[in-house]
Amino acid sequence: MTDPEETTSSDDATLDRAGGPATTTGGSAVAAGGITTSLSLANVVVGFAFQALIAGKLGLGPLADDFQAAWAVVTFGTVVQFTLVTSLLVPRLQIAGIHGEAIARTRLPLLLGALAAVLQVVAAFALTSGDLQILLLVSAPSQLFAGATGLPQARAYIGRRYFVAGIGPVSNGIALLAITLLGFAGLGPLLLGVAVSAGYAAQWMATAVGSRGAVRWAEGRPIGSRLFIGVVGFTLVSKLQPLLERVLSLAVAAGATAALGFGQKTAQGLLLFSAFGLAVTATAALARHVSGKRWMEAAQLLGKTTAATTLLTSVVVAVAVPLAFPAVVILFERGEFSAADSRYVTDVLLLQLPWVAANSIAGVFTAHIYTHGHYARLLLASCAGLVATIGATFLLAIWIPGLAVASASSIGAISSLSVILWISRRTAVWNEFRRAIRTHAGLLWKCATLVGISILIYAILVALGLSYEFWPSVIGGTLIVLLSSGVLLLSPSTRTQIRETLNGRL
Repeated sequence: MTDPEETTSSDDATLDRAGGPATTTGGSAVAAGGITTSLSLANVVVGFAFQALIAGKLGLGPLADDFQAAWAVVTFGTVVQFTLVTSLLVPRLQIAGIHGEAIARTRLPLLLGALAAVLQVVAAFALTSGDLQILLLVSAPSQLFAGATGLPQARAYIGRRYFVAGIGPVSNGIALLAITLLGFAGLGPLLLGVAVSAGYAAQWMATAVGSRGAVRWAEGRPIGSRLFIGVVGFTLVSKLQPLLERVLSLAVAAGATAALGFGQKTAQGLLLFSAFGLAVTATAALARHVSGKRWMEAAQLLGKTTAATTLLTSVVVAVAVPLAFPAVVILFERGEFSAADSRYVTDVLLLQLPWVAANSIAGVFTAHIYTHGHYARLLLASCAGLVATIGATFLLAIWIPGLAVASASSIGAISSLSVILWISRRTAVWNEFRRAIRTHAGLLWKCATLVGISILIYAILVALGLSYEFWPSVIGGTLIVLLSSGVLLLSPSTRTQIRETLNGRL
């Protein structure tokens, strides 16, 4: 393994196959994104195995609602902490010098994790009772383990150990699934809470061990407490929407929380594929370009990341439209999870596909805005999403109470994306970015055409009364897969553009 202090900038060097520090300051986006997406695939498989167990055991009953609500609370706190890794720790703690990159130390993420654990315990006693209270109390250590994971994960990203940076969630899912399987016969709130905490403990251990030696520790560039608190406050608001959606779903209809949870879990799996890991893996490189005022290099990387993400998002969404029902049946329909439940969750998933697309693109531009340090501006985008979600929920609940939150979630995501793009237009990179993205115009038009054809095929299934039939939906999805291959791969110019798009340097 190459010592991080001996790195070079050779274009021919690649990421260490064992997941160690990169041998260069380069590395292609497709390699880094491929590592991240491969790990995301493993995480999705393990996560769906767990969700399938929960669905078969609990269906859409009261304990399922309570678990999804508790899961949303835990996820809210941990996602806030993990978001700080790429939004604050990587850009602010990264130190570049003649001996290569280094990272400064800070205890602030660990202190935040401890505070979040205490607040979850307090909320459990003050606001809940019964199974939900047990779930929140027993899963509270998850927040502390998430805080302990932040600095090691930032170290892995700076050291280009993308495998290590992404292996934590897989370890989390494996531990969660293993404990659930061991106690499946008597599955209840206590065991579920223990499984959640054990998952985050496994994530911390895997990341802490794997990031050792990724880059050297160095003095300097500490994060001030005021800055840290300010960014945490912004991130709390920006990540509040999933928790808000669970609260709203509890209010609008029985079973809506569980259905939203299963539907969004599937949508989140799609989001992992469509995002391709590019937004997070490109953050460190973008930060270096922006801090050096290398606007052209930053714009080119941002343009390639945007085009690659749009390409993958279009394929994922296009395939998911006709295959939503068969996927839900295969993943969840067993035991207490009925055929009617499958239709319900399918509707939720379809309504969440705009959420997938909006969040994929928003992730790219949010990472870009983070590198400029414009956290206060992003707060406006978050607020726009929250307001749109709340307003749309109460309006749609009049006509479709069970699906109101799923629809409003997508409306909120699109609203937030609109503001994020408006903010991006005000950065120094934007004019160069516009020129960079024009070079991918042909590819982007093909992406839009593919999604349009998919919607048309689904409309035909609906008109024929076949949208909830397994095999007709599978046939429709297969047609989209074949069309995707034809549209994107048969043209030599398109193949060349795809390669150029995915081979951005990090």
